[in-house]
Amino acid sequence: MTECTHRYEAAGDERTCPRPAAADLEKCVFHLQPEERAAADVTGADLRAAVVADLDADDPARRDYVDVHLPELDLSALVVDGDDVGHLTFRDVTVAGTLDLTGTVVRHPIAIEDAEIGRLVVDRASFEMEVTVEGSAIGTSVGGTALRAHRGSFDRSFQIAATRFEGGVDLAACRIDGWLSFDDTTVVGGAHFPNLAVGTAQFVSTTFESGAEFAGTTAGHATFQGVVVSEDAPLDLTEGRFEELRVRPAGDLRCRLAEATVSAGRLDQPDEGVAAYDLTHATVGDIDIDSDADSFDRYRFYRTGFDGFPFTSYHSVLRDAQWCIHDYVHEPAEPVTVEGLEQTYLEAKQGAADIGDS
Repeated sequence: MTECTHRYEAAGDERTCPRPAAADLEKCVFHLQPEERAAADVTGADLRAAVVADLDADDPARRDYVDVHLPELDLSALVVDGDDVGHLTFRDVTVAGTLDLTGTVVRHPIAIEDAEIGRLVVDRASFEMEVTVEGSAIGTSVGGTALRAHRGSFDRSFQIAATRFEGGVDLAACRIDGWLSFDDTTVVGGAHFPNLAVGTAQFVSTTFESGAEFAGTTAGHATFQGVVVSEDAPLDLTEGRFEELRVRPAGDLRCRLAEATVSAGRLDQPDEGVAAYDLTHATVGDIDIDSDADSFDRYRFYRTGFDGFPFTSYHSVLRDAQWCIHDYVHEPAEPVTVEGLEQTYLEAKQGAADIGDS
């Protein structure tokens, strides 16, 4: 059996593809030109079978897909296993259509680097090792969902860096035991993370051009550092439960925390602009707020419960604000009522008393 003659660069060295060439051809099915694949009647099923053969091969280099250009790749419902835990790598790969990992069980680390993928689908997939996406473009100019991972599970981490999603990101009901990180990344479409369960979530220098929804998210630690959210869309953290939450936006921001529980953390103001936090019906613990009397109305405390909030630290601010905690810089989603005001200030009085502040 002849070997593929395709050469590529990896780690500064020039290498030859370790796969067998397709029948009567000089290259493997992955490195054939589109017209060569068509002439050889290479189908999507043939590409899938070639991946399965690579997974069963003794040579771990066959799990590196480098300089590959495909119309689509269906790897759904596979069990990706092996005797070692070497990476499954897609580097400098173009998939014009969908890279489908629906229902797949992967027991290797996965790295997607410098790739262009029309759509990445990992619904109900299970990843037992790290998954990283870096320096890539996912999605097409026509929009739609670029990344979808409904009910996916990640035992280690899911880390995305320097990547652009030309469409939406949907991680509804995902479970991530370790880290979820978006660093220096842009999401053009809607970013949906409802009912996400994550150990640590970190979003640094990330732009959500159509808003970001984390309704019902449960997180041990969540950080939004230098994030940019479009002016007409919020950072929606409603009904979330956060052991520690830190938000420091890059500019103007509307952050919805209605009915959320925030045990600790910090809600900051940007160097330029206004960050407004709606804490209606929320429960707040030992959190710091970046405020003086003139900016206290950027935090809406209305029907808010207090479970360890450090009132004592804000005596001077509250005194200068005439002990008014319910005013809000924006039109509130829930209008003020007499009954609501009574509850608001009784909750505040009780919350202060609970920490010995009368």
